[in-house]
Amino acid sequence: MKQRTAGNTELCRTHHAEARSLDVEPRIFASQARRVLPAHHFTLEYCSETLRAEILYGLQRRDLAEFAVAPFLIRQLMPHIESCISLLDVDTSVLPHKAAQCVDNLRPYVAELHDRYTGTDVLAGDVWPPHAEFLFPSSQERRVVPRTGWDWCDVDCLWLRDLGKRYVADTLPRREDVTQYLRACKAASASLRATPAFDDRTQADLRHMTRIVKDLETVRGLSYTEATRMAGRLKQMLLHCRTSGYMAGIPEGFAFHPMHRMRKQNKTQPYEEPGDAIPEDVIAFLDDNLASFKPNFRSSHRADGWTNDDYGHLWQTIYKVLRDTGRRPYEATELRFNCLRDVDDEGGLLIWDNRKGKRLGRRLPIWRSTVDIILDWQEFLRSKVPNPDPSGPLFPMLTVRTTFTRPVTSGYFGQAFRKWTSSLDELPQLLARLDAAGDPFLDEQLVLYGFRHAYAQLAADAGIDPVILQELMDHRSLDTTTGYFHVSRKRKREAIEVLNKLRVDTHGRSRPVRDLEAYERTEVATILGGCVEPSNVKAGGRSCPIRFQCGACNHYRPDPTYIPEIEQEIKNLRAQIAIAELSATRPVVENLEYNVGMMQAVLRKMHEKLTTLTPEEQAIYETFHAEIRKSRRFLDLMVIDRRSQNA
Repeated sequence: MKQRTAGNTELCRTHHAEARSLDVEPRIFASQARRVLPAHHFTLEYCSETLRAEILYGLQRRDLAEFAVAPFLIRQLMPHIESCISLLDVDTSVLPHKAAQCVDNLRPYVAELHDRYTGTDVLAGDVWPPHAEFLFPSSQERRVVPRTGWDWCDVDCLWLRDLGKRYVADTLPRREDVTQYLRACKAASASLRATPAFDDRTQADLRHMTRIVKDLETVRGLSYTEATRMAGRLKQMLLHCRTSGYMAGIPEGFAFHPMHRMRKQNKTQPYEEPGDAIPEDVIAFLDDNLASFKPNFRSSHRADGWTNDDYGHLWQTIYKVLRDTGRRPYEATELRFNCLRDVDDEGGLLIWDNRKGKRLGRRLPIWRSTVDIILDWQEFLRSKVPNPDPSGPLFPMLTVRTTFTRPVTSGYFGQAFRKWTSSLDELPQLLARLDAAGDPFLDEQLVLYGFRHAYAQLAADAGIDPVILQELMDHRSLDTTTGYFHVSRKRKREAIEVLNKLRVDTHGRSRPVRDLEAYERTEVATILGGCVEPSNVKAGGRSCPIRFQCGACNHYRPDPTYIPEIEQEIKNLRAQIAIAELSATRPVVENLEYNVGMMQAVLRKMHEKLTTLTPEEQAIYETFHAEIRKSRRFLDLMVIDRRSQNA
């Protein structure tokens, strides 16, 4: 709004008051004073022409990338940089935090423009500046502001560093993959550090490549999948460099060979170590504090018409869907608006896509409570977005200029979740109590994927059949499903203590376990019961000296939880006797009959012991009997081969 003039001067009231305070003649002050701007305006008329063009170019690029432009920040910045010729000359270390952040947001665009017109090759050096990221495509529709760039100096092996830079410069992979290629080169360089090939490329051969692959298998914190992908990137890089002539002087033997395959590490988890599943106590704590899971965005950083509470409603709904369905984080965030089918009073079906397994349109049964959560969010979204696209995202990414066509990314939601859990002051105390109780769970394990492990753990604890759980998790292999949960040491100890007095040998004599540590060292589980024969224990239950004729073995240690298997074994032996009587010699038949008699004696002794239990002990036994049998479903127990036994 134009201000009225003061008195007989041509100055506005603001300038007139300022001139009087400085005791300057109005006419002189008018020639020096700057114009008065509204609070939401800024001007570039007092800076150099170059700086003005650079700032305008940077703002235009940020506007195209759908970043919010805050005029008041530019207004606060200008007094600090008006004396600079170019934005590239600004020293951000002497600027206020907000002003320095504003310069850092604009400078990559300006630096990229300068290099383009001066012909500077930003990929020539060992340190690639942040604006080098503009040279590489990105999987993200909305490009983020470059911050760090890439430092190839971390690759100590000079000739390997040169190969990595050449490959990335030639192929221009995705921006996200450049970091992975750099990481692969760093790992390979670390493997070569103690070898002659580190300094002399002519010494590299097949042995060094084998060393690199073996080291990748044992890198701490690197999963089997990540190690395999890293080896694949190294293979692609070396193949390209070899065909392009960049590996002159490097022997042909320094290449990947068919024998270079990643070996899957044993995923058996020690009972004393924490699992990946988020404990029920932690989930209950998060549920109690869920109302605080919302952002504190300024209005300029929110979608039009959306409040922080609305963002919180979005985040809290995603959290509940993850918790209740056990889907992978990106599978939950990428659900479609019309993701529900066959809804009734008991629940419904959730339609989701398993992109990892390349199986789309999967159906997951969910409870009515989860259905109500999704229906409530759908109704809320309709109030914000009239006539939403049925095939559009259920959880849209909310930006300043959102079109509600892109879903929330799992990375974005994961950062919000991590920031929220870090703000919960009572969470460390809860984790400390769990640790003291013998159920440790580390703070760094509290990630979104932990809800998938928790879903599998809770289902296994509830006695869900492993094949059904495999279908719910949508795994191709049962081995993959069993890797999502484990039986804790505490629960195993409780079960063993309850069944201790019921444990017998083949003669019906009591054989209680005195020490759990000794039990784990000296006994192995088979399909018919425990075995303490040393060679069979060492072989994991797969090397019985008498070919699994347990009824006649003094090393056999069954307990009542094996009664169904023993009864089935007696039926199988009787069937074998009927067949042997037709074709085998009499000693073979007598051997089978002896086994049947011994197994029947064992069965009779265990039934007698069960009758001696008090009602309280009987109730405890029933509880842990089901627990032990449920856990045993997932063990890889040896199956008796009758053909080899009678050979």
